Amino acid sequence: MTTYPSKLGIGIALFITLVIGAVSVQMILEKEWLSFGINISVFVLVYLLYKSTNYTITGDNLNIKSSFIINENIDIKTITKIKETNNPLSAPAFSLDRLEITYGKGGSILISPREKTEFLNQLKSINKNIDIIYKK
Repeated sequence: MTTYPSKLGIGIALFITLVIGAVSVQMILEKEWLSFGINISVFVLVYLLYKSTNYTITGDNLNIKSSFIINENIDIKTITKIKETNNPLSAPAFSLDRLEITYGKGGSILISPREKTEFLNQLKSINKNIDIIYKK
């Protein structure tokens, strides 16, 4: 079993921190303590989502987990293509340096493993038929 944590992109981290920080400052200045508490709770939730987002390879199975929100299992033998992308769509990924995994009959998911090369090599060692498409 090998677990790969999600990569944290500086752009996403900066955006979240700046937005929550700016709103928090405004709430403090207006002495909106309940709103400030809710805002900090949202920040903590996002942080916990990041820390719990990982991709685990066990045997022929890839498990994609993001806290209690996403828990998807993919049979690695059904993966047909992995494409590097910067697609900003919502995904269990905290970086825009993403991989789009196409599997089964038209299924796809976006992920962002921190150790992308090791992750791809391990998947390719299990399923040699995976077509890997790198960005140019």
